[in-house]
Amino acid sequence: MQNMNTGVKTACLLASVFLGASTYADIIYDNSQNYLGFVTKEQNTEIGDYVNFAGTARTLTDWQFEYFVTPGANVSFQASIYANDGAKGMPGTLLYTSGGTAIPLSTGFNHVDISGLSLTVPDSVSWTVKFSGATAGQEAGLLFYNPPSTGTSPTFNPTTQTIDSGAVAGHQDFTVYNPGTGFELVNHNSTLGNNVSDNLAVRFTAVPEPSTWALFASGLALIAFRRRKQ
Repeated sequence: MQNMNTGVKTACLLASVFLGASTYADIIYDNSQNYLGFVTKEQNTEIGDYVNFAGTARTLTDWQFEYFVTPGANVSFQASIYANDGAKGMPGTLLYTSGGTAIPLSTGFNHVDISGLSLTVPDSVSWTVKFSGATAGQEAGLLFYNPPSTGTSPTFNPTTQTIDSGAVAGHQDFTVYNPGTGFELVNHNSTLGNNVSDNLAVRFTAVPEPSTWALFASGLALIAFRRRKQ
């Protein structure tokens, strides 16, 4: 009887510790600590970045990105997340969209926090923002930051036009851009200068997938059962 009680107590203790820790989301990508002083110039089109997540938590809960809109402008946005399963690793399957109606933005330097998500994501995604409403002489763009403190931003081989699995020396950083005819890779060095790394300000947080919790729970049950048989 003593062995059974000890096993159950051990299993319950481990479960409480694990489930308590799992209530906290992990940051799986963070590029928000070093503003490079530039804003994307693509205006009323879909622009974003290609990111590789850190860790193993893959149920996305929160997504924050930074932007700039000219004071006085009347600009809205739609935000999307894509799996990188298109041709040559380009954005393909749409995993999330903020909806069919554009959402108004505050002006100036600001950020958007999309929270309350429960979205299972792969190890690599592209996130985009489509601005609308900016007129001639007005800016509406995302901010360039570098380097990421969590996760990685891949590069592409300019010779083969293929995307690397991570950052490769001598290869080019890039953003993803959809002018309405499909996604393209864009390197802003030619337009903004050689000091620009094509990584945009964003942060993603996630929790372990439910299947991970279920696997751990089954392991705890096995521990308790074995203790009971002793």
